[in-house]
Amino acid sequence: MRRLRALSLLLTCLGCETLIGADFDDAKRRPVASVDGGADAAEEAGSCDNARPPKPPDVTGAGGDTRFSIVLHELYFGEGKDAQDKPDYFNVGFDIDGVCAGHGQAPKCSADFTGADPTDGPHGEDNGVGRMLFEQDSAFGTKVVSGEFVSKSIRDGAYAPFGFIEVGGYNSFSEDDELEVTWSVALATQVTPSGSFVPKLDGSDPWPLADAVQIGGTAGNPIQYKSTRAYANKRRLVAYFEEAIVPLANVYFQAKKLILTGDLDYDPIDQIWNLSDGLVAGYSESDELLAIVPQITTQFLGVPLCTDNASYKSTKAFICRNADHATGALEPGKPCDASSFAIRFESVNAVAGEVGMFPPPKAKCPAATDPSTDSCTIPVK
Repeated sequence: MRRLRALSLLLTCLGCETLIGADFDDAKRRPVASVDGGADAAEEAGSCDNARPPKPPDVTGAGGDTRFSIVLHELYFGEGKDAQDKPDYFNVGFDIDGVCAGHGQAPKCSADFTGADPTDGPHGEDNGVGRMLFEQDSAFGTKVVSGEFVSKSIRDGAYAPFGFIEVGGYNSFSEDDELEVTWSVALATQVTPSGSFVPKLDGSDPWPLADAVQIGGTAGNPIQYKSTRAYANKRRLVAYFEEAIVPLANVYFQAKKLILTGDLDYDPIDQIWNLSDGLVAGYSESDELLAIVPQITTQFLGVPLCTDNASYKSTKAFICRNADHATGALEPGKPCDASSFAIRFESVNAVAGEVGMFPPPKAKCPAATDPSTDSCTIPVK
């Protein structure tokens, strides 16, 4: 049936660029209008031209049978500077909370106790983690985490890519309202159960995935998340996920309300599809970021940072003052309890490989001094 619908769409699409609004020379244009219609959305979008993904296309029943799978690598968190030598983090991201804080609208939560600046980007862009990574130099005198270093480690097989994405039900045209997108939790190729390997990044890598048994699922199956809505508009894929477990330097944590976008590119020589010029955005609870501090510092510095360490107070303040998002459970004016993030990525084709276990922590804190018992909603003393 899907093939018949795709054929029907093709037959009615002689002169396709005009009839479906493909505008193939304009694939890089990024609409910023609200995904949802209605008077409220229009009023909100008009306040600062909110940065948002393209809206769903004006087609129905346009699905097809094309499938492909990729890993997200070559990451950039916005931690650098732009062409004007200004912080780049607000050039990377979407407005994920629906307000343009500092641009005529009040933030949805308060960061007063940490002295944070709740101002969004000029179009409401939210990227608290990008700001956090940009500020590493001034806070610690060095860049502990960078997209460049993480990306190189993914290429070397030492770190896990941000996600393994499978796209299905695609009609191979400019617009499709019925995409099926699955996010699987990837592992580093160095922890492949049958033996480590350095990825070739040529489309042939059987990428290891995290076993669902680790989160209470069925053993032997990967941890997977299905998109709640996915479509293509002018060859720009947009997919939404309620949550996903994601890695940073092989340290895994929960991300929520993810938006995945990227250009659907076809290589006629190798006859493969891929995503380019990608962006993934969402948020993670600040307490979750605090909890992984010992693992992150062990990975990069060789020692776990526990609450009794002399540097913990300043590290907690550093993380918490970049909390810029409310999870929804908080009343307006209450402390922000989450940090937004936005990551540019490039991808490469891969196939699903073996399932395995998360790498165990290299070190951890005793229960009494574990940051997982702390909270960013408790003022730093």
